Amino acid sequence: MRTIPGTSEYVLEARIPKKAILQEYSPQPGGMIGFNYILSNPYVVEREDNPQKTVIKGFEPLFWSAASRDAAPMFWGKLGLIGTINGQTAIMDRNMTKKLTSFNAGDFIALTVIDPDRNTDINSSQTITVHVSGNLTNDSKEITLYEILQPKGDQPASASDTVIQPVNDSPFFADRIKTQFGTAPSEDPMILSVQGKELVTLEYVDPYYGPNQTNVKVTYTATAKIGTDGYLQILSRSGKEIKQFPAGLRLFFMVQDEDLIRLGSEVQPEPAKILITVTSKTDSEQVTLVDEKNTGTFVGSLELLIMPQVIRVMVYCK
Repeated sequence: MRTIPGTSEYVLEARIPKKAILQEYSPQPGGMIGFNYILSNPYVVEREDNPQKTVIKGFEPLFWSAASRDAAPMFWGKLGLIGTINGQTAIMDRNMTKKLTSFNAGDFIALTVIDPDRNTDINSSQTITVHVSGNLTNDSKEITLYEILQPKGDQPASASDTVIQPVNDSPFFADRIKTQFGTAPSEDPMILSVQGKELVTLEYVDPYYGPNQTNVKVTYTATAKIGTDGYLQILSRSGKEIKQFPAGLRLFFMVQDEDLIRLGSEVQPEPAKILITVTSKTDSEQVTLVDEKNTGTFVGSLELLIMPQVIRVMVYCK
């Protein structure tokens, strides 16, 4: 039981074992369960010989809804049935329509918990905290999940699907984080660095998992894959891929890698860039490639003044 701030009212939450108390109850359309809570409140008055002290003169019953022990059930307060109280966790796709067993590095993933008894106030939105971590990169984050409506499976993806909109009276808690390929933990609190074959675990501590089960850890695990394979092309001025070229020709380099597309809050005024190194037997040059349209396509050029020979290109993210 807890008070409602700013009012003289209070909220009573009761956990009723179905097998014990509701064993004979069979839900029917239009049916009702009555619930009347009676609290014996001490009736306190000041002592006549010492106004600084009080004495209990009796008890005044406080009734939750029906102001009589003999009131008919139809006058009792309504009891909302919330179903299971066991917390359930899942790592889901960014649209929160399916659970994931694996995902690509660079994907947005949704961290979700279903726990009806954490919806403690139907008139306001609550939050809960979860822990997500990987076993190879050892990156770990504490993430706040918000009370939201669970999207439907046929709901189309939205351009603003990274925006979380809290609601009241929902058993579903969620938020999204971005993953990225990396061998060291990310300093960004909402980006999780992962490697290929890394096990990513979502952990939630359920304050009340069931009768005599408190502060129970509930987990869900998914495997990170390396991500989308990038590829490199050497092009002529006309855009045709070439394998041989004469000295003095300007070469155009194009790298395509969808993992490097910036999403949501990552978009910056300057376009994304990567650095490639072009080497031959006698020389080495570095070229910056730019993704002007944020499509994962990076383009740059270099004029070669070397004699025809084998060259090697190395790509670095910048």
